[in-house]
Amino acid sequence: MGLLILAAAVAAQAVSLECSKSGPAFMASYAADLAKGDRGAIASRYSGNGAYSLGFGPKTRESFEAIGKRYAGPEWQKPDKFEWTDLSFEQLGQDHCLVAGGFNWTVGQRTAAMAYTAVLKRERGVLRIILEHESMLTPPRAQK
Repeated sequence: MGLLILAAAVAAQAVSLECSKSGPAFMASYAADLAKGDRGAIASRYSGNGAYSLGFGPKTRESFEAIGKRYAGPEWQKPDKFEWTDLSFEQLGQDHCLVAGGFNWTVGQRTAAMAYTAVLKRERGVLRIILEHESMLTPPRAQK
């Protein structure tokens, strides 16, 4: 019985990830976690091997543990409103997706329009972030 389960797991991994389906679902649930401020859920979206981060400073690579500590710390604050904008998804390989687009991050009456790029990798059947790049498109604007 154990070999049958193992064979099924291996076969499931051999099936190519469909970024056009899995990517939007991942990003929608990521947005919900950000909007709720669910720090643990956000941190768990990153690769168990850590991830690269670009934008707002030099390129860094943080461990999974360091990412968790960053989201648990006081420097990270949830937005009042969060929304992805114009996301596109590209297949990079059997287990990798490229996400490109942007997001709006609103705190109080100010909204920052941001550019966003990520590389997602399937790990143990689940998408995880291995690279994110964020940069400001325009200065924060007041809500109307």
